[in-house]
Amino acid sequence: LQINEIYEIVDTDHRSNCLNYHVFVKFKNKERIEKFLRKFKANFCNINCTITLYDSKQIKELMTKYPMSKSEYKRLATHTIASLDWTSNEVVMNPYKDAFE
Repeated sequence: LQINEIYEIVDTDHRSNCLNYHVFVKFKNKERIEKFLRKFKANFCNINCTITLYDSKQIKELMTKYPMSKSEYKRLATHTIASLDWTSNEVVMNPYKDAFE
């Protein structure tokens, strides 16, 4: 992967119809995130996949947990930066922002 950003694949979650990547990154700039997600997808996703970016590795246990409590959901939302879903190919910033509404 020819990206000059720092990242780490923290976890993967294999589902019947897709592969989910949970990735820690050290940047939050929207343009860099969009560029990173598209390059990551091009390099790692040879099947349907969803990529979710986080600003902390401390929430690894929540990345694939379901169901979760309201406080766990808020904690996950606090550290989730963006995602790219295979169904829409759209980068969504703060995908769990509803936790604070």
